[in-house]
Amino acid sequence: MDKVQQARTADNPREVGTDRQPEYTAKTEIRWRVVGLTLVLSILTLFMLSYPALKSPMIYDTGGLLLLKADLFQRNNVWDVISITPIRALLMVTFYFNYVTTGMDPQYFRLVNVLLAAGSGIALSLLIFLVLEIGAPENRCSSSQRLEVSLFLGFVFVVHPLQTLATLYIWQRSATLACLFYFSGVAVYLAARSGRYRSPTVAYGLTGVLFLAGMLCKENVITVPAVLLLAEATLLRGNLKELARSVLRIGALVVVPLILYFAVARTLADSESREIYSLGKRLAFYYEYAGLSLSEVLLTQSRVLFAYLAMILLPIPGTIDQIRAMTISRSLLNPPVTAAAFAGVVGLIGLGTYLVRKRPIAAFGILFFVISLVPEGTLIPPYLFFGYRAILPMAGVLMILGEAILWILADRRAGSGVRASNIVLGVSSMLALVGLLTVSYFQALSWNPLTFWKEAYEKLPSERTLIEKKPYLDIISNLSALLVSRGDISGAERLCREALAVYPNARYLHDNLGVALLHQGRIREAIGEFRKAVKLQPASVGAFNNLGNALLATGEIPQAIEAYRMAIKVKPTAVQPYVNLGAAHVNSGQYENAREVLEKAVSLDPMHAKARVNLGITLVNLSQFSEAIKHLNKAVHLDPSLATAHLQLGIAWDSSGDTVRAVKSYERALHLIPTLVDARFHLAKALAKLQRYPESMDQYRQILQLDPKNYRAHNELAYVFIMTSQFDKAISHCRKALSLKPDFTEAETNLKLALERARTRDH
Repeated sequence: MDKVQQARTADNPREVGTDRQPEYTAKTEIRWRVVGLTLVLSILTLFMLSYPALKSPMIYDTGGLLLLKADLFQRNNVWDVISITPIRALLMVTFYFNYVTTGMDPQYFRLVNVLLAAGSGIALSLLIFLVLEIGAPENRCSSSQRLEVSLFLGFVFVVHPLQTLATLYIWQRSATLACLFYFSGVAVYLAARSGRYRSPTVAYGLTGVLFLAGMLCKENVITVPAVLLLAEATLLRGNLKELARSVLRIGALVVVPLILYFAVARTLADSESREIYSLGKRLAFYYEYAGLSLSEVLLTQSRVLFAYLAMILLPIPGTIDQIRAMTISRSLLNPPVTAAAFAGVVGLIGLGTYLVRKRPIAAFGILFFVISLVPEGTLIPPYLFFGYRAILPMAGVLMILGEAILWILADRRAGSGVRASNIVLGVSSMLALVGLLTVSYFQALSWNPLTFWKEAYEKLPSERTLIEKKPYLDIISNLSALLVSRGDISGAERLCREALAVYPNARYLHDNLGVALLHQGRIREAIGEFRKAVKLQPASVGAFNNLGNALLATGEIPQAIEAYRMAIKVKPTAVQPYVNLGAAHVNSGQYENAREVLEKAVSLDPMHAKARVNLGITLVNLSQFSEAIKHLNKAVHLDPSLATAHLQLGIAWDSSGDTVRAVKSYERALHLIPTLVDARFHLAKALAKLQRYPESMDQYRQILQLDPKNYRAHNELAYVFIMTSQFDKAISHCRKALSLKPDFTEAETNLKLALERARTRDH
């Protein structure tokens, strides 16, 4: 039996046949009830903190890896979903579960994140409890007090602003799951080593399973073996012989999970992505892309480590960042603060090592904080700073805080300043908790894509050439795309040109600049930018698709069709190029080709509303009205806010002879977009067909207020005047239509009819 276990058995005798066993069982049951209540409180609190942002759009890689991969989810095959990120297979399974139960609604993804975050808080509470029990047995506090302190710290972990933001940032479920399995695995191991498991072998096996589960969610769990060895050296404090046995034990319980992890990742990756998920090649790619050396990464990470520590200890508004492009430390003196940061990291490691025998919990907490940051600091250098990375290391800080609270409680038990220490400890804890809750709530209130990227942009260092490349380009690319979507075209153009001056070969920026130019009607310039984008990255679906859109806007339909086909060639499962190619075929009157392409789009993504709309338009032109109505009805069901879908459904009903239903569809379209002239024009014609002439006249007049030169509206209004025997007004509008379009034969016909009926009336 291990020494630690022997000591605990001696201190806590449990004699069979005495009344101690029922008392112990009752206490245990009460403790588990307290744990359960804390879990419920954590769930409810985090839900309330997150509530303002539950329905906000998906951000960044969440959108790219979930929303834009909807076609893979819609196949209802979990293996297709896992293929998105095979090295995080378990994470992808949880996302698939979300999809099959609630679809792609972001609020339900976040609700699952709330549950997982609360669970990780409880797992951390149990880990801290074990650390406090094992690492400071001489402390005069009771086990109940240790549990209370541990549950309080776990609750702090759950409501901390960093955790709240990770919950809202859906893709960072990976970080939350990593914490859940990491804390659970280490806790189970410590429970086994300290004699709290009747079957240590089962516990060690469970540790291995939890380690594998964590690895299949996020790679930073790879540090678990190092933390277990750290626990052996600090908390369990065996001799060299026992430490050697522990090394063999830990090696045995992690080697099989690691083999399984790499086997799963390689098996699930397709032939194209296996190269990417080869660890060595992946690292080489990241370092080459970032343009960083290992020394530059380590020096910069020294500064980043203290930035994380500051966010954990002082999470005030304005200092908590999810993404930040850091200035690169080229040497110890460039920038000058690097030397102090590097010395600080060395000092932390030295302090942790020094305290191993004197203050084992503090030593464990300090070294846990440093060790848990190593993988993300060295394995993925293009992202030197990302706020969610501080969540796992936060556990080490909370362990140190737990020891400090215990010492205060122990002094109180000794009778020194009990009343004063009670007040100070209680008030301090409540103030800290209220502060965390307030900051977390206001962070959620401001959580939206535009604020996310604007804040990241505003905090960029002034010298753009000295900051890390990928976060900078991602910030500019995402912010410029959002500005375009919100109508700030000039702002988007300015951002893209600013970044292209630093990185002229950034494909995404040429693409975004082209979109901004296209929105300004500078189509030729836009085409030039899109061509640069496809030249820089010939395998870019988005650039080819955008090039096709620009060419279509100039009327170069054959060239647009070729661009769309290139996009499809690059990625045959990409839906949008099929949708746009179908539109190009419709514009050129190639309805059979359009039908074939758009049916393919619908088969790839049955939930794509615009694909259904374009297919409906095609089927109307092919006089297949019932089929058209089926697809257009589905489109308005998928996206009731799509005015075009209501308009086209009205046209389909009208063409099939159901003018009453057509009127209702036109009216819905106009309710959404009152300035939609086509919908108003078709509504006016339908009303005239139903002999609702006054209403029809009113619609035509509104069209002419919006567009006085609309010769078709003048002509149709003239027809209504003829039907209501207002021939002079009819003649006037026919002549106005002909003045705008002299060769307009329909207006000539109506003019002759109006003149003839006017003469008949006069005679």
